[in-house]
Amino acid sequence: MRKICQKFGVTLFFVWLWLGVAQVGYAQNCGCDHVIDAATEFVDATKLSKPVMPGQTICLMAGQKNFMRLSNFRGSAAKPLLLKNCGGLVHILNSTRGYGFAIDGSSYFRLTGTGHTGLDYGIKIDGTPQGASGLTLSGKSTDFEVDHIEITRTGFAGIIGKTDPSCDNPDMRSFVMKNVHFHHNLIYKTGGEGFYIGYFAFPTRVVQCSGKDTTLYPHPIEDVSIHHNILRDNGWDGIQLGSAPLRASIHHNIVENYGTANETNQKSGIQLNAGAAADVYNNLINKGTGIGIAVFGYGGNKVYNNVIVRSGEDAIYLNDKTAQSTASYVLANNTIVLPGRYGIGLASANIKGNKIYNNLVVEPGEFATSGQKSFISFLSATANYQLSGNLYVEKVSTAGFLAAAKDDYHLKQTAMAVDAGVDVASLGITTDYDDQPRVNGAKTDVGAFEFRLSTPAEVIVEPSPEKTPPDAVEMTKEPSGPEESTLPSESSSPEQSVEKASNEPLASEKSPQDAGGTEQGSPETQKETNLDASGQKENIQDPGTTGGCGCSSAPSSGEVVFFFLLLFVVFGRRRFVRV
Repeated sequence: MRKICQKFGVTLFFVWLWLGVAQVGYAQNCGCDHVIDAATEFVDATKLSKPVMPGQTICLMAGQKNFMRLSNFRGSAAKPLLLKNCGGLVHILNSTRGYGFAIDGSSYFRLTGTGHTGLDYGIKIDGTPQGASGLTLSGKSTDFEVDHIEITRTGFAGIIGKTDPSCDNPDMRSFVMKNVHFHHNLIYKTGGEGFYIGYFAFPTRVVQCSGKDTTLYPHPIEDVSIHHNILRDNGWDGIQLGSAPLRASIHHNIVENYGTANETNQKSGIQLNAGAAADVYNNLINKGTGIGIAVFGYGGNKVYNNVIVRSGEDAIYLNDKTAQSTASYVLANNTIVLPGRYGIGLASANIKGNKIYNNLVVEPGEFATSGQKSFISFLSATANYQLSGNLYVEKVSTAGFLAAAKDDYHLKQTAMAVDAGVDVASLGITTDYDDQPRVNGAKTDVGAFEFRLSTPAEVIVEPSPEKTPPDAVEMTKEPSGPEESTLPSESSSPEQSVEKASNEPLASEKSPQDAGGTEQGSPETQKETNLDASGQKENIQDPGTTGGCGCSSAPSSGEVVFFFLLLFVVFGRRRFVRV
């Protein structure tokens, strides 16, 4: 028996040794300058014996952990850091903290889940407690890129990107969060928003601090993009962006089944809060409890080439109460099908010359009671719009879609929308939803698609997320974003002719409150005590050599030889061992 135990112990030792060799091999194959092993949950780059230098690669080794926090990882504009998974899936499961993965005080980096061949999303954040988000980027983090991350079952938002002003630090204007890009991420089954980027009130907000009125000044965000992400079954808004006054965009995203919690004022597919100057285009928004695209933006926003299907309320709602610019809005070439209320609800009262062109609106929910007014509804007494090329269709069955039953809203050659639009090239709209040239015939087509003889089989093409484990965490109803009352009831006549410009005052405005109200707590602030990393060991390794890009799960040839030698040593000499 003692011999058997000795043999078993030797086997375990060699297996452990082989795994250690294999991990070093993985690190070298991934091209790592620094390695964070699977057991490590907190690293402060300023406290390492070997400093993190611009342009280096930091590898997160595959394995499961409760949470991950990285502080003070700083590259440079010319040489950003690369933070990636290595050796397989980095799985952050059922965090007990105020986040699943947190990055603070960091700049000029890319966090990516593309470090392992065969995994679309090599970093997965799965389960956070009530009020806690999946991935947070705060502490004045800036100049970063986040891609190929999978996030699910969060107590609050999937991804939060901002550093909030507070009573202790009310003026954040000296900091600019810039050059931030979120793309090719999968975010589903969140308690709050899918994306919550930027502070919701801009340029200021008054709160009570120690019983006194205090003005908060959020930091601006410049050059931000949210694109090619898949968002599904989000409890609140799919994508929410605020305080982004310069060069912002939201495009080529799929947002499905948004607002599942049916929380008042928190259930839009895409929502532009105060100060968001984003253009919103080429998005698919399919099924939700609230508005498809809600615009409370900066002014001058363009919303075009979007496909919005089965919105619970208006497909597009426009309000200019918080606008900082007098530039006119553009709503053009959107395909709107089966909205719960109006196709487009217009409540812009101050900005003049808003352009509403080439929108295809099909079978709005209010048609039975409001008739033609349900396609485009004017909700402001001082509305000023130029309407041209819009097409209203009472039934989906007569719209001329290629395969509406399969959610394919490309046009048949006989569709009324073909060659029925007005030119929008002067507005910078030169392609359609499929990124093909906008004019493919005598004139521009109405809606998001230009007719072509050969088109993709379906609009909705997306991977299915993995099945979630049974130990689902509790979801939250943590508030964020602007305070808004329920949408107004229809009170005025819509456009009577698709080619008619409207400059006359219309019925009284009854639009929502799109900003202001009481403080709606920031979850990362409320959970700040959980960010304390005291007691967490530093455990970052520095492999002596680096190898090529891309990390494969297959062991190297040397590792395979070593393993078979191990088997021979332990088991091949079995006949010489007496029990």
